[in-house]
Amino acid sequence: MKLSDRAAAHILEREEEERNNAFRKTANDRKRTVYWIGFLDGALASRRIEDGEEIALLAEADKFREFFEDPDADDLAEDLRARCFSSEDDLMAQISVVITAKRDEVEARAAYSESDEMNEFLGFCAGIICDGKILEREAQAILDRFRSSNVLMSAAPFARVRRAVEAAMADQVLTSDEAEEVQEWIAQLVGDGFIDTGIPNIGSLA
Repeated sequence: MKLSDRAAAHILEREEEERNNAFRKTANDRKRTVYWIGFLDGALASRRIEDGEEIALLAEADKFREFFEDPDADDLAEDLRARCFSSEDDLMAQISVVITAKRDEVEARAAYSESDEMNEFLGFCAGIICDGKILEREAQAILDRFRSSNVLMSAAPFARVRRAVEAAMADQVLTSDEAEEVQEWIAQLVGDGFIDTGIPNIGSLA
């Protein structure tokens, strides 16, 4: 092979590697974004901000903006750090705005896929256990997600969580033992909550 041919082949290899790297980065960025959407939605699942959730939200927002320099995450993190929300409802309203904005952004690039739905569910579960506990309303929210999605109902990785939540909520009452079991199965998927580890889940996205 001539020197010029080797040089041309090397250039083609580099270009292919750069395309592959760009594709992987785009895919990973999308995973993290839908995970972040799910996390925020999970934190709101109890319809209140529980003890320990604010610090977990701040840690996840900081980690998210490390990845993307995202203005929405930046604003949320700074507002949480400055404690400038007038009320719990005000904080929840801003989180809802971020969720809507990020979902619109993701869907503008490409329609939601099965993979997106599953990654969002992982974030949703992480948001629910970020404070180290599961409430009855949160368990019901997980069950509602399953029941509204054929993708989640048929996804093998989520089967044990689904069965645990279905059994726990069969009588519409969540006991402490049932909550612990559901939380253990969720932790197998996304790791323990931030309040237990001090580590943002989004940095170790499955």
